[in-house]
Amino acid sequence: MCHEFCICRAGYILNSNKTGCLKIASKLYDDCEIDDQCLTTIGCSKCGENNTCICAKGYHDVNYKCFSSIALGYRCDRNENCVTPLSECKKGICYCKEGYQRFRMQCSSSSNKMIISQLCSIFMSALIASKLYDDCEIDDQCLTTIGCSKCGENNTCICAKGYHDVNYKCFSSIALGYRCDRNENCVTPLSECKKGICYCKEGYQRFRMQCSSSSNKMIISQLCSIFMSALNLIKNDILIVFAY
Repeated sequence: MCHEFCICRAGYILNSNKTGCLKIASKLYDDCEIDDQCLTTIGCSKCGENNTCICAKGYHDVNYKCFSSIALGYRCDRNENCVTPLSECKKGICYCKEGYQRFRMQCSSSSNKMIISQLCSIFMSALIASKLYDDCEIDDQCLTTIGCSKCGENNTCICAKGYHDVNYKCFSSIALGYRCDRNENCVTPLSECKKGICYCKEGYQRFRMQCSSSSNKMIISQLCSIFMSALNLIKNDILIVFAY
C-alpha cells in the first residue's frame, strides 16, 4: 500500500538495499536472504548458508525454537538449555540425569574414579565470562553464560548482531511496528511493547521509525514536504524509494 510514502506490508521487511520487501520467517528452516527475516520473529537465529533460518552460534534447536546451549556445570533456566545428551537443568545448573555421571563434559555411566580425573582437568580450563563486558578471547567464553552474545573487537563480551544490552542482558532488537515479547525488545528510544507490538510510548508519535513529541500538525507538514519533494524528483525521471 502506498500513500505519502511506501512501506512493506505486514509480515514483510525491507531488503538490505531498501529497494524491495522480503517475507518475515515464521519458524526455523523457513527460507531467507538476510538475518533480519529470521531475527524479527525467531530469537537467537540467523539466515544460514543454505538460505534458511537456523539457530545462531551458541544456540540449538529444540522443537523449532532456539535455546542457548549450556554445558554441564553451568547456569541454566530450563531443561532445553542443557545441550549435553542425558543432561537436565536442576536448581539452575546443568547436571547429568539420575543414573548418569559426568565424564569429559559428557554424561555416562563411568566410575567415580574417572569423574574425579575429569574434575581435575576442569579446574585447568579457561575462565568463562560471567557478565557482559567481561574480558574474552573467543565467543564461547561469553556464550556459555550470556545469551545472544559474542566476543567483540575489544576482547570483551558484547551482545551479538540483532541484540542490544539492557541492564547487562542481551535482548533481541525489535523495531517499531514489529512483534515483541517484552519492553526490553523495543530498541527504539521512547518505545514499549504493547499487546505484543513495539509502539511509541504515550505522548509520543511515530515518525521515520522514531518516536517524537512533535505535534500532528508538524508531522503532517513534514510528510507533505517529503511528498512534494518526491514529485519534483519524479518529474526529473529520478526514482526515489522512501523507507519508513
